[in-house]
Amino acid sequence: MTQVTYRETKDWIEMQLSGHAENNIVCAGISAITQTLYANIQREEAAGQIQAEGEMPEPGEMRMRAWTSSENRDAIRNMFRFTLTGLEEIQQAYPGNIKIEEEKMNGTV
Repeated sequence: MTQVTYRETKDWIEMQLSGHAENNIVCAGISAITQTLYANIQREEAAGQIQAEGEMPEPGEMRMRAWTSSENRDAIRNMFRFTLTGLEEIQQAYPGNIKIEEEKMNGTV
């Protein structure tokens, strides 16, 4: 099973994934969606548009965090929420392969 944790505070937004889905279609879908977010975050940071960090220390593990400001919060949040929506659709279509948790921190989410 793939575990997804989404965290949002007033200062940053983060998504963490760990584990492998048993179903190859689910695993491929999760990988495609989350690697797209990872690439977008990395490009925005390289362009100096945002401050972010991310890592993929080993297969099946990924963490992305972007710091937000009043100017970029909506854009960053939309990137993460778009990804989360895709993951939620996979969760509905293939129950038992992915578990998503949203953590409320500092009264957000």
